[in-house]
Amino acid sequence: MLNGSTLLLSVVVRVDRDGRTGIVMLESSHVFTSSGLDCCHSMPFKMMLTGDVNLMNVTDPAVPFARVAGEFRSANIVFSNLECCLYDPPHGHTIDNEGFYAHPGPGGEALKHAGIKAVGIANNVNYGEAAIKGSIARLDEMGIP
Repeated sequence: MLNGSTLLLSVVVRVDRDGRTGIVMLESSHVFTSSGLDCCHSMPFKMMLTGDVNLMNVTDPAVPFARVAGEFRSANIVFSNLECCLYDPPHGHTIDNEGFYAHPGPGGEALKHAGIKAVGIANNVNYGEAAIKGSIARLDEMGIP
């Protein structure tokens, strides 16, 4: 409810060829007053929510989202769950330094290239302070909250 009006959202779920859910989209089309009358057509707004995004071993930022980048860029906002840290561990992966790490350069650029506007990183808490702070710094550099 917005100032006595209700925003009507439609949910669209895209399913890929193997039957797995790929993208969830929320689209607005109408605003209704409290009396139930369609008071106006709002400007279209499309929000996309993706699942886990892991950018480990990405060297070309254009590759990870090549099949969906156009769809992502058509949305007002794309929110993804970043399932890796944008961090290059100084000593690489070791038994003591396990985790999902993506190189901050191409990994970060892949998000930007795809049009991803916001990410969640709450589940990356076990990768250490340096990895988390490095990821946040890289996301801040790119303007991705």
